[in-house]
Amino acid sequence: MNHRQVEIDICHLESVVNRTGSRHGLSLSYWRGRVDLVMALDLVPSQRIRANRISAALAVFEAAVPDIRPVF
Repeated sequence: MNHRQVEIDICHLESVVNRTGSRHGLSLSYWRGRVDLVMALDLVPSQRIRANRISAALAVFEAAVPDIRPVF
């Protein structure tokens, strides 16, 4: 993936995660997957910093959601 596309992806993730968060019913597992895909790329240092911030913001939302697992 080229750095221009990575930049577009990071900007989109920043916008979605920072602006709407979990209060609008985001599928946290979907967005975690998107963030993890970006973080697995060969990022330049400034992109790595931004991706880490997005991941940390998403982690706050994930921590706020109760763990819903079936109890058998």
